[in-house]
Amino acid sequence: MCHISINGPAHTSCQLKRSYTVLLTQAVK
Repeated sequence: MCHISINGPAHTSCQLKRSYTVLLTQAVK
């Protein structure tokens, strides 16, 4: 899933996606 590359742009974009998903989930509730 997210742990394909430990350091690099892929890892950063994965963290951003996770944060965005969390914000979206909280907004829906």
